[in-house]
Amino acid sequence: PIESFIDEIARKLKKDPVKFRLSLLEGRAMFTTGDGPGAMKQYPQRIADVLKLAAEKIGYNEPRKKNHFIGVATHSFIFAKSYAAHAIEIELLGPKKFRIVKIVAAIDCGIVINPDGMRNQMEGGVAFALQQALKGEITISNSRVVQGGFHNYELLRYNEMPPVEIYTVLGEQEPGGVGEVGLPTVAPALCNALAAAGYRVRKLPLKNEGFEWV
Repeated sequence: PIESFIDEIARKLKKDPVKFRLSLLEGRAMFTTGDGPGAMKQYPQRIADVLKLAAEKIGYNEPRKKNHFIGVATHSFIFAKSYAAHAIEIELLGPKKFRIVKIVAAIDCGIVINPDGMRNQMEGGVAFALQQALKGEITISNSRVVQGGFHNYELLRYNEMPPVEIYTVLGEQEPGGVGEVGLPTVAPALCNALAAAGYRVRKLPLKNEGFEWV
């Protein structure tokens, strides 16, 4: 919600969504959130760096094909001491019908201890987050959860998984976690791409909002 809101502010101000985010991040010094043993350091420049990397790798500033749109989102996962960004390119095929052309993920988790494990976690995070954004939901009826298994809680299928590219910001910071970092900015990046195509989405999953994807 936050990254979609930031995107909406940028468009309201008629500013480029990536440049607007960078204007809020770059040049800001490290600051600490919380007090005592639970205090966490925040590095705005590291958030900016993953955003710039994701935008660069998806070709954000390059000419786009007709009906192709890109959305971005970034965040800091302070409890994991890691930073991530996603950029998603879609092709609008018709009214509320789209195809995800490519997803680019960028992560700064400090020194990478296990490159394969990091990549697997990020790719899995994309798949899980996409499933939630497109069609996954838990509903309640008569005070009970309706979904009882995968027969009525759909997962993302193989043919629905778009190409995914993972990039890392190399640094000497202490190692951070990767397990959940690849999830939070997938849905807002997708929704921001749809907003660029003319559809500002404020509710998920997309299937309930009349969207169709191929």
